[in-house]
Amino acid sequence: MVYYKGWEDEYKGIFSSIQEMFSPEEVALISIGTLTFIKPVIKQLRRQKIRSKILQMPLEDAGGKLSYPMDIKVRMCKTCMTVFLSLWERNGGCSFICGNGKTDFPLWARRVFGITRVPRVPIGWSF
Repeated sequence: MVYYKGWEDEYKGIFSSIQEMFSPEEVALISIGTLTFIKPVIKQLRRQKIRSKILQMPLEDAGGKLSYPMDIKVRMCKTCMTVFLSLWERNGGCSFICGNGKTDFPLWARRVFGITRVPRVPIGWSF
């Protein structure tokens, strides 16, 4: 997902279209994530003096890569999950989120899903 003016309405439209086109039974996996760069890519863009809005994006270290600040990532993820959960969960769909590692689970569970007590074995989560 790319963060830009109007991203929320456009992504809600995309997610709703997916739900209209497919039933939960027809979908094995949908992979959605926020835009993330390895550091050499940003260095190369700067070195080549490429004029790009990418270099104006708010980026911070994310496990050795560069990505949006956590508050933006959480907002984007919440938007995505809210739209998918609104219809598909009621109709038997399954929801999950992937993090960068096991330490991300408590953060995402709390900030995105509102889970305050993390289960010992997080079923449906992939790392």
